[in-house]
Amino acid sequence: MTAAPEGLGTATWDALAPWLTEVRLQPGERLFREDDVADSLYVVRQGTLAIHFELQPDQLLDRVGPGQVVGERALLLGGHRSASGTAEDEVVALRLDRDRYETLVAEHPELGRDLSAALHERVRRTRLASHLQAILGDLGPEALREIQAQVEWVQLRSGEVLFRQGDPPDGAYILALGRLQVAVADGAGGERIVDQTAPGQWVGEMGLLAGQPRSATVYALRDSELVWLPKALFDDIVARWPAR
Repeated sequence: MTAAPEGLGTATWDALAPWLTEVRLQPGERLFREDDVADSLYVVRQGTLAIHFELQPDQLLDRVGPGQVVGERALLLGGHRSASGTAEDEVVALRLDRDRYETLVAEHPELGRDLSAALHERVRRTRLASHLQAILGDLGPEALREIQAQVEWVQLRSGEVLFRQGDPPDGAYILALGRLQVAVADGAGGERIVDQTAPGQWVGEMGLLAGQPRSATVYALRDSELVWLPKALFDDIVARWPAR
């Protein structure tokens, strides 16, 4: 048996491993298809899976290699698969069915905690990839992983300030979840609301592009989650992948 996959503790993996069944695929074979019933997760033991929409097999959403888990969101939340998984080479995957998962969680609560943590991280990655693709076009999985390794995640409670008018521009943000409000000083000691920001939009990029202090104060209208790109990373993205 292989070592514990990313995001799973050794004790949890030891409890999980005897319940897994092996699946072997040849290049081009599907492990699962978009819209299939989501009734299992997989741990890739050998080879690489390409994750893609069924009608757009050339536009990769992710690549999943040895030691990585795929399908945990589908297993935990149910419903149907949101994408397809196709073997790029000879793939050996280990499958955990829903009924076995539910039995294991009842006997080993730490399994549920570890998988929930892995789910949260994958949802973050998927959300970031979706926003970056919408802003910059098709980057490819390697470029996405390069960017994901350098960003930081920021959480704001409702009413908290992200940055204030006049602050130095130390980076840019992408709003991943929630809603932000943009305000400027009105000259009388108050503020005037000028805009709101929805998920998938840049925040603070104009200050970086112009090299000037923040032109407005931004705060959370509701609990929000953002991706922070430090100035060096933002400059690199703009140079290498200009928005389309």
